Amino acid sequence: MGLLCPCFQLCSISSRMGEGFAYACCCSQIAPFTLRAKLRAEQGIQGSLCNDAIMISFCGNCVLCQMDRELKAIGK
Repeated sequence: MGLLCPCFQLCSISSRMGEGFAYACCCSQIAPFTLRAKLRAEQGIQGSLCNDAIMISFCGNCVLCQMDRELKAIGK
């Protein structure tokens, strides 16, 4: 899904993280950054905003797949 329909996957991730489906639709440019930072903070995952920006810029689909797996691992 991350490769063929990243917009749908972003909306799914946003909903599962409690931000709602509309957040990802209305704020699609910043949603991957904010959701990744939120997930890292909630789960105690090390990283930085700079690293997030680089990863999302160069491999956004991979980041969405990674976030999806993290959410599944914690039961969301």
